[in-house]
Amino acid sequence: MRFNKMICLTVVISALLVVPVFAATGYGPGVAPDVPAFVPTQPGTAEARAVTTARTAIQQAVSRGNGETTITLANTPTLNSATLQEIFDMADRAGVDATVQVDVRHGNSVVSRTIIDAETAAYLYGVIDFRVNLTGYEIDEIRRFVSTFFDNEFTVIRYNHLGAFGRDSDDRLVRVQTAVNASTARLNTSNLRFYALNREHTTFALIETPSTVDRNGFVHFNLPVGGIIIMTDRALNQR
Repeated sequence: MRFNKMICLTVVISALLVVPVFAATGYGPGVAPDVPAFVPTQPGTAEARAVTTARTAIQQAVSRGNGETTITLANTPTLNSATLQEIFDMADRAGVDATVQVDVRHGNSVVSRTIIDAETAAYLYGVIDFRVNLTGYEIDEIRRFVSTFFDNEFTVIRYNHLGAFGRDSDDRLVRVQTAVNASTARLNTSNLRFYALNREHTTFALIETPSTVDRNGFVHFNLPVGGIIIMTDRALNQR
């Protein structure tokens, strides 16, 4: 979507930053597993493939006497939250503690991994869109827009999922663990900061989250909302 170049500067500046509203939660720095560079292709529709893959992984765990299993779903752009909940119900009935990780690829290269546990899945709603864009026309437009107001070095991560993934019993935003192969070449990886950009209101909300970069260059952090994420290494600094 092309940004309106005629946005009033006064209005934009007055609404650019909001107080941190996304609190930190989940894994801490240094404990995120590496994401592999490549994964095999699996045929079939996303929903059917997910259930079949999960059933096989759970059965293998039971047969080996393992109480835990990681279910990797490859080439799965979207998945209904009910399917994810079905997978965890199936694991629970089998007495297996399961974790689902959804890998999204461009060609054979892994672009992102979303990690979901049973507690998170219980509060997800609707269809979860796992697709991520790191390059292209829209990314270039966002870069130009953000650079108009800030002099930070930054990387744009565009999650296709819009808005929240779900809310827990206390009405707090559910967070999913994400790992994305986004460039950190010009960033201080020990001080990464993430902002959710609301294009409609031209606001940037700081996401308070631990983060780490694994050996393959994937950035791991906790994501409370989809959409446009601005990754930088210091507070946004207005020009």
